[in-house]
Amino acid sequence: MPGYQPGKREGFPVLTVSEVLPEETRVVLQRLYAALEAEKERRREERRALGVLLRHRGFREVVCRFIDPGPRFAVGRKVLREAGVRLPRKLASRVIKRAEAIVLEEETGKRSFTKATNS
Repeated sequence: MPGYQPGKREGFPVLTVSEVLPEETRVVLQRLYAALEAEKERRREERRALGVLLRHRGFREVVCRFIDPGPRFAVGRKVLREAGVRLPRKLASRVIKRAEAIVLEEETGKRSFTKATNS
C-alpha cells in the first residue's frame, strides 16, 4: 500500500454528492447556498454604504447641524445615490441611522442619545 489516497480505497466506489443525496435535499441546499451568497453581498454593500457616509464631510456637517431627521435622510440618500450604492430603502435608512449614531458619538463623546443637540 503506497499511501493513503482519499476516495481511492479498495472496494469502495468514489461517490459524488449528487449520487448520495436525494434530489429534494440537493435543491434545498442549493437554494440555501444562493440565499447565503445574496446575504453576504447585501452585507458587503451595507458596509460599503456606511464607509461612504462616514467619509463624506457634507453628511457629517448635516448630522451635527440638524436635529430634524428629514435633512439627514435626504443628504444621506443623496450621498449614497451619488456613490452608486444599491440598497433597498429600508436597508439604506438603517445604514443612515447607524452612520448618524457613529458621527454623533464621535462628536459628543456620548454613546446613548436619541437626537443631536444644536450648539
